[in-house]
Amino acid sequence: MRLILSLCLCMIVAACAAQRTDMGPWPDRAHDRKLLERVSLGGRIIAIEQVPRFLVSTGKGSAINYNSSFDHYMFWDWCRGGGFEWQMVTLRPDGRASSGWSYTRSLMTPETAAGRTIKVTEGFLKGVIVDYKALKAAGLAFFTPGAFRCDIRTADAVAAT
Repeated sequence: MRLILSLCLCMIVAACAAQRTDMGPWPDRAHDRKLLERVSLGGRIIAIEQVPRFLVSTGKGSAINYNSSFDHYMFWDWCRGGGFEWQMVTLRPDGRASSGWSYTRSLMTPETAAGRTIKVTEGFLKGVIVDYKALKAAGLAFFTPGAFRCDIRTADAVAAT
């Protein structure tokens, strides 16, 4: 019996002393939608918004982010003026992805005689996402200059701040 108790005590001490993998810095968990930052990218302003998980559909956490309560992150790129066009990428925790994150990209097409359409593509982020900096880089990678034209003088008010 003493041997079993000694082994259990050793295992508890070893488990407590084991190093945990640090996930790196993440924004504090949001309880309301909040604008995290505005990033200048190729002459455009990309607004990054944090949306609490309880405001969006439920999902599963992944082995990489360890936490199913991670928030969603929305990357907005939009124009206002003569023609209204926008694109948005939503990044969300997803246990099916090796990175632990999946995305939905929405793009409003320019107006034609038939009207406008919104193109939506979905998929999984590649690579390892261990902190907010890596997630931000992955989200910004979707916004290639020239995806649609925008007169920066008539862009959203965030461009003036």
